[in-house]
Amino acid sequence: MGTERSAAVLFDADGVIQQTPVGWWEAWAEICPDSHRVDEFREDLFMAERPFATLASGFEEAVAGVLDRWGCPERLADTLAMWEQLDPEPASLEIVRAAREGGSVVALATNQQHVRARYMRTTLGYER
Repeated sequence: MGTERSAAVLFDADGVIQQTPVGWWEAWAEICPDSHRVDEFREDLFMAERPFATLASGFEEAVAGVLDRWGCPERLADTLAMWEQLDPEPASLEIVRAAREGGSVVALATNQQHVRARYMRTTLGYER
């Protein structure tokens, strides 16, 4: 390949730039009102999240609707915070830095609902 460089490099977020922390899947049990139905509870929330990868608003309301159905509307803040639990991958971020320093345009190509995307942009600094 020689000394060629890429004009642009796209990275995915989940599983590449970041991971969910150890114990994240199990932590949903702390929110679910029925410890025997945690998998069903998570699936209900993730199905509610799905359309918001392309919609700019309404995610919080959709999650609130799921929590109402499950009888735990008071857990909205805790539930939304679960989507902000991310561990950036230092090795991947170093590859991003090296590509940028090498002159490549680097972009994040990912499908995220707006609550998580905002957290990634601002708190984790991905916008930079």
